[in-house]
Amino acid sequence: MLEINNLEVVYSSVVAVLRGVTLNVPDGQIVTLMGPNGAGKSTTMKAISGLLRVENGEVTRGQVLWKGQQIQALATEEIVRQGIIQVIEGRPLFRQLTVEENLRLGAMVYRQGREVNPDLERVYHYFPRLKAMHQRASGYLSGGEQQMLVIGRALMGHPQLILLDEPSLGLAPLLVQEIFSIVRNIRDEAGLAVLLVEQNAHAALGVADDGYVMENGRIVLGGSAEALRANPKIQELYLGLSEIGERRSYREARRRAATERFWS
Repeated sequence: MLEINNLEVVYSSVVAVLRGVTLNVPDGQIVTLMGPNGAGKSTTMKAISGLLRVENGEVTRGQVLWKGQQIQALATEEIVRQGIIQVIEGRPLFRQLTVEENLRLGAMVYRQGREVNPDLERVYHYFPRLKAMHQRASGYLSGGEQQMLVIGRALMGHPQLILLDEPSLGLAPLLVQEIFSIVRNIRDEAGLAVLLVEQNAHAALGVADDGYVMENGRIVLGGSAEALRANPKIQELYLGLSEIGERRSYREARRRAATERFWS
């Protein structure tokens, strides 16, 4: 469904962030994009969703193709109408509004006079915790509940592709496991495609079908989630294991990755 070909992105006409990024998100699959802070993962998301212009960024080369059509020059609202919705990092909500009011806002671009109650029930099916607190102000939700709400709000727009940016950020491991399990259920039942940006490699590779590793604005490795889990370099750098299965510090692995031809 989504193809990114040789994408380059520059901020403020000066700072090059993406350098020839190429990746694909097939229909109905979860694809994870992993990498350290500053690698360009969120910038890749914003290049797809059209949010780059808000931050004075621009695509200077390459293509973002959605079902074979270029979309990198489209406005964000038009990209949303075509079925691509980004769930932004940090769980932004209208905190003075209730859970249900936030969800109803997510349906505005799609609704066009349609009754939204069936869509609400669909969200509550995946997130029953939200139904129990549908009249609560969203600013009083826990971090995990807020993450459920922003994903649910995206579902109200009937997306075909969800761009999910760092959903595990700041959450306890059990909540991360719960939310990723729900994401997989949504994919299985609704047939959605998901591009998942995530630093928690254990969680990301546990839910994804395929994955890519990004370093310094470039894709350095890609393949099935199973192959990535078995790759010694991924084990060392992202799963904390040496080639013989011993624990190794992230700092040591990152130092090696920065000073050697680690990915060659």
